[in-house]
Amino acid sequence: MKKTKIVLHIFTVMAMALSLSCPTILVYAMEGGTEAFGSVMLPTIKEEIISVDLPTVGDESPFDFYIDPQGLLYDTGAVRHGGGVVEEGAYLLFHNHDDDEYDFSGRSDRLKVTNRSTVPVNIKITAKIYDIGDLRMDQDGSFEDEDDCAIYLAIVDDEGNERVLSEDGEVSVEVTLSSAPSEAYTFRYDESTDTYEYVYQNDEDISFDSYSFGLRGECNANADWSGISASPRVMVTWSVDPVMPDRPEETDEDIEKEASEEISDEQDLENVSDETEDSVTDDEEKDTNTDGDDNNAAENTDTSDATEDNADAPGSDTDKATDDQTDTESDDTKNDNNSRRGTTDSIEIEDVEEMPYQ
Repeated sequence: MKKTKIVLHIFTVMAMALSLSCPTILVYAMEGGTEAFGSVMLPTIKEEIISVDLPTVGDESPFDFYIDPQGLLYDTGAVRHGGGVVEEGAYLLFHNHDDDEYDFSGRSDRLKVTNRSTVPVNIKITAKIYDIGDLRMDQDGSFEDEDDCAIYLAIVDDEGNERVLSEDGEVSVEVTLSSAPSEAYTFRYDESTDTYEYVYQNDEDISFDSYSFGLRGECNANADWSGISASPRVMVTWSVDPVMPDRPEETDEDIEKEASEEISDEQDLENVSDETEDSVTDDEEKDTNTDGDDNNAAENTDTSDATEDNADAPGSDTDKATDDQTDTESDDTKNDNNSRRGTTDSIEIEDVEEMPYQ
């Protein structure tokens, strides 16, 4: 029996020791969070960027040409015109400056149009010949079995296309150049305006769509040109028309809505102005009523003092007369007060200055 008690006691002491040696951990339920705001960052692009490199021509046009049915330029090496390499078998020749092979040939130097815009552009090239006299405009340039004085002119490009001038001496070519590649422009932050701008990157590695064109010519060397005195001239023109993206047009409903909003704003301004005018009028009427009340109070006080003085004086007749006089004066005072109040109630405020709306 004693052994059992000792064992129980030991276990009790050990349990107490363990409970004292272990720290107490209190766990509380905790919550947290944060509020975040998102902002939409959009660049400031009010209009599309239109940038097209157009040809520039100096004093000498690349489309000036020589009609040489006898091949004099080739036979003499074009000494008369500064010399150079002349294309053999060419009888209508252009003076070349960009050609690595010939100085005079049947093809002119090319002019180039480059589109650097953010939108496509339509290019129109037109060639028209004037003052041809008795010359005929040939349509194929072969001159087989033909002995009349005729020339052949056509617009040509780097892709091998050839559009001949009509018998009336005119032709037009229309092409569309693609917009600049996306890497040609980038966004830049402008601190002065606090906006993002779309700006061009001057990078030589970026390729832009372009179109190169020129003229090709021939003349009938089989004809007798001795009687021809015409000096034809060619006018070549080019124009650019940007292809703008479709934008929603303003409808009649939008126009009516804008007009309605403008009318509503004007009515709001008129209402505020009327309220301001009414407020000024009420304030002035209040000031007038206050002044009338002060005057009435002062007159009533004077009348009351006079009545009390007369009541203290000896003699019944005098008192009666004084009372009658007091009653008369009191009635007059009342009438006068009523008259003043009536005037104040019906007073008209004129020339009230209208308060400006702010």
